[in-house]
Amino acid sequence: MYSEVIFNLGNCYYRLKDYDSAIKYYEIEVQEEEEKQKGQRLNNLGSCYAKKQQTQLSLKSFSESLKIYQKYPEIDCSNLLNNLGTLYFKASMHDTAAKYFSESINTRKLKSPDNEEMLYFSYFKMGQCLKKSKKYE
Repeated sequence: MYSEVIFNLGNCYYRLKDYDSAIKYYEIEVQEEEEKQKGQRLNNLGSCYAKKQQTQLSLKSFSESLKIYQKYPEIDCSNLLNNLGTLYFKASMHDTAAKYFSESINTRKLKSPDNEEMLYFSYFKMGQCLKKSKKYE
């Protein structure tokens, strides 16, 4: 229960755009949570760093999260894959970004097909990558 309170405090601060406070709470969670839950916590931590334009810290958190998610294929990691795609898109690494958006689309179709809004987002971002890469076919 304690860990959920800490996690929710991090989420509240994130929604308030107080990323420094959110980071503080997510870091507590990452230290104390079971490995299976750490993937989501690291994803949220990476999102905070991305909002603060701290790309290397964001990529580190996202990469650690992906390693955890790969151990637990039953967990839907499509949000993480979107976040990685967005990070690479902002770095103008459009082919890498497209790979992550494609993985997100495939994962989301399998694990949460009713989340049409996020599926739309992934397709939209994938289209942006292809346009930037001038891959129109």
